[in-house]
Amino acid sequence: MKKLGLLSGLLLMSFLTQAQYSIGVRAGVSNNSVTINDNLGGFVPDIKGLTGFTVGVFSEIALTKNLSFRPELNYARRGFSMNEGFDVDVFGMNIPLGARVNTNLNYIETPLLLQYGIGNDKGSVYGIAGLGLGYAVSGHLQPRAQAFIEWNLPRVNIDFSDDMYNRFTSSGIVGLGGSYKTSTGKVVGELRYEHGFNELVDLSVVNSGIRNQSFSASVGYAYNF
Repeated sequence: MKKLGLLSGLLLMSFLTQAQYSIGVRAGVSNNSVTINDNLGGFVPDIKGLTGFTVGVFSEIALTKNLSFRPELNYARRGFSMNEGFDVDVFGMNIPLGARVNTNLNYIETPLLLQYGIGNDKGSVYGIAGLGLGYAVSGHLQPRAQAFIEWNLPRVNIDFSDDMYNRFTSSGIVGLGGSYKTSTGKVVGELRYEHGFNELVDLSVVNSGIRNQSFSASVGYAYNF
């Protein structure tokens, strides 16, 4: 077994040494949305996704002429907003009263993607697909009250030890991108769709079904080696 492990390690090192690869950085914005359990009906407030962002590094390792393995390490801000409001009639005038709580979650994510592209010496277009894994490193709740105007209430940090919020996430990722080659590497731009597989919040008593979905756009630069 030791000899087999040593041989496997040598073959992997030999493959990585001979393979063409690039290392780059990317940054982008995401339009997040959430899904909820339809059976909850009116038992939950209005829930909407929040705009987020992603920054990170990635590597592109050529497996064949057109196919590459694309691992990434990203820092991402995701979240959702819960809104509840009603109008009060005071002397014939409707006064809006309500509250909103923004839940902001910060993740370290490791997408593991396959990339297939076609192109020429100037550039290429490609598609990506794979699995994303994430871990929430921090988060906070930002409540806002409404009565004629809105104002922020004190921010509350999320305590992940109470098991209400799921720190680990998994998702499916698909996307399209393009690259333009330069003397040392390439400029890349991408559009992605990400669909969360597990619930963001565990309400224990009922299945909330709150899952993240997002469309994102990003740009970056990769150096060839």
